[in-house]
Amino acid sequence: MTSVATNDPARVADVRTAGRPGPVTRAKGAVLAAITALALGTISMVGFAAGNHRWDGPVMIEVTGSHGIHFVDVFGVVPLGAGVLLAMWCLRRAERADGDART
Repeated sequence: MTSVATNDPARVADVRTAGRPGPVTRAKGAVLAAITALALGTISMVGFAAGNHRWDGPVMIEVTGSHGIHFVDVFGVVPLGAGVLLAMWCLRRAERADGDART
């Protein structure tokens, strides 16, 4: 029996998704990556702010008699912001994966 060319969608394999995971698998991976990015950003922020650094600087806001927000603690927002941006990027990339036109 010879093979015959066909345009029947039921018989033609989709070339765009050949060998790649489906949208559900990509979505699960993107959510996992987003959660990981947020967790690492939060852990980095807490480690940065809670550490006893030599360069803490002056207390900007006094919370209690022995605790306060130091000048350098504000820089702890940088890893949290990076984690949030990375999480947003992962989730947006998963949304775009349906059409795969833009990457």
